[in-house]
Amino acid sequence: MDTRAEIQLTDFDTLFSGGSAEMEKALFTCGHGDHKLNIPVVELKVHEIEAFPRHPFKVKDDEDMKMLVENIKEYGVLHPVIVRETNDGRYEMISGHRRKYASELAGIETIPARVMKLTDEEATILMADANFLQRTEIAISEKAKAYRMKFEAIKRQGKRGTGSSYVEIGGITGESKKTIQRLIRISYLTDELMEMIDDKRLGLLQGVNISYLPESDQDIVLWGINETDAKMTVNQSVMIKNLALENKLTMEAMVFILQKNDKTAYKFVMDEYQLKEFFTDSEKPEEIERIILGLLIKWREGKVDV
Repeated sequence: MDTRAEIQLTDFDTLFSGGSAEMEKALFTCGHGDHKLNIPVVELKVHEIEAFPRHPFKVKDDEDMKMLVENIKEYGVLHPVIVRETNDGRYEMISGHRRKYASELAGIETIPARVMKLTDEEATILMADANFLQRTEIAISEKAKAYRMKFEAIKRQGKRGTGSSYVEIGGITGESKKTIQRLIRISYLTDELMEMIDDKRLGLLQGVNISYLPESDQDIVLWGINETDAKMTVNQSVMIKNLALENKLTMEAMVFILQKNDKTAYKFVMDEYQLKEFFTDSEKPEEIERIILGLLIKWREGKVDV
């Protein structure tokens, strides 16, 4: 069930004044529901509010931001932001980064806010859930980072990555356990590769395979995609992953793999009786392909003579 589709969250006031039980259950998943009611609105200085650490959602200077700035200039900030107090007496934004930035652009010095008492874990979960509910467009990379932050926060609360943890993570968006697992996995990609997924230059499943590579090998993958302008297939990503796990991924190998399925390249089929001279029945086709590819790469580098 797509919980987000059923919840029309236009104002946090409904949450803090006895709003629908379903909405409260969906948003307040981290156990701080007992002290969410009757939190007063106070005016805080904008410059006293810091961004949430590693905030995964981008604040863009786009047309929507321009409209928000104009609205704030005319009407002020209508919906209070949510913050928590830090140890040094300042405040940390939980929900409202766009409103804060728009207020700064509009020259507004104060902003209405609700100050909540939250642990690090509660703050992280609420930050992610509030953004999932409020934002109409969320990039895959943003969702991946937010899911990972929420997953790690839930684990710190004592849960250990069980199936119920993934259900809790997807409670707001209604996404499946498998989708959430894949999105959390690609959060281990470099920012540049995640941007490629956002731009549809790299597929999600391909990104999952590449995410297991160390950053140095991911840099080779990034270079190879830019160098060849190729659209990596899932099979190619598996081959790249296997080579990297054997510490054999080079720039030359990367280009060779990405150009393997070039439409201008010819295809040939080796007779199985020829292969039986070198391989046993226990070796799988993908293992045979990997070995042959490795030898071809060495031949191309002049390390093997024929």
